[in-house]
Amino acid sequence: MTSLLNKIVIGTAQFGLDYGINNKSGKVSKDEVYKILDLLKESGIEFIDTAQAYGDSEFVLGGYLKERNISFQIVSKLQNCIHEEVGIKVQESLERLHIKSLYGILLHSFDTHLKNPLTYKKLSSLKETGIVNKVGFSLYFPNQLTKILEDNIEVDIVQIPYNLFDRRFEKYLPMLKERDIEIHVRSVFLQGLFFMKPKDLLPNLQEFSRYISLLEKLSLELKISIHELALLFVISNQLIDKAVVGIDNVNHLKDIINVLNDNNKFELVSSQKHTFSKLEVENEAILIPSNWN
Repeated sequence: MTSLLNKIVIGTAQFGLDYGINNKSGKVSKDEVYKILDLLKESGIEFIDTAQAYGDSEFVLGGYLKERNISFQIVSKLQNCIHEEVGIKVQESLERLHIKSLYGILLHSFDTHLKNPLTYKKLSSLKETGIVNKVGFSLYFPNQLTKILEDNIEVDIVQIPYNLFDRRFEKYLPMLKERDIEIHVRSVFLQGLFFMKPKDLLPNLQEFSRYISLLEKLSLELKISIHELALLFVISNQLIDKAVVGIDNVNHLKDIINVLNDNNKFELVSSQKHTFSKLEVENEAILIPSNWN
């Protein structure tokens, strides 16, 4: 079996922001970021996900890349801008990251495309310059994906939310593979919600209580942690190319590496996937973290 580590992309929102509903430690310190990235390189994980909207994440990453004089495959995301600004904005990311080209760059908001389709066309044209290898969209709603497919927009990568609770995009995965579109998924742990106790949920999130209780019960029955279960559920989906996982500290990364090197747990979760359908949340409104405020 190919190493499961090849499917991991390290998410870096925590490197530049206080990010995640269950984040109690705040933004990751520079020293800890460097330890994480050192272990990343040592382990053979090549992909990093960042964005212009992630505070100073690109700047912190760039400082490391320049100091260590090493490289990763980096995917970044473009903040809202008009098409005339696209080239400038991408160049600014490259300068902050101290690199000459990006593996991929995505429009962070689909609304940017709806307001001005020339923005994505300009982004796509950058592939001809060599500073960008692949382009695409970061999506939040299935209707955004259906529009891309219906309009036959040329896309190399889509990044979508996917986890034990949020399976809204699941039925579209075969269509994406048929079109040779690279599938990156995020929110593997639903921004840390999986690790909260039902009693600690805010009133507007109480609908999650029964799902978290079910998840805890399944975890006990299978004798596998919620962290392992959530990660391996996503990784075991063969249609998914990359899973973006946010890292808070180097020990968290060590745990992920250990989980993905344990073939027995991978086989266990793969064989039990039919039991996870009861965890699927139907209410789309509560699955969107921007609604949690």
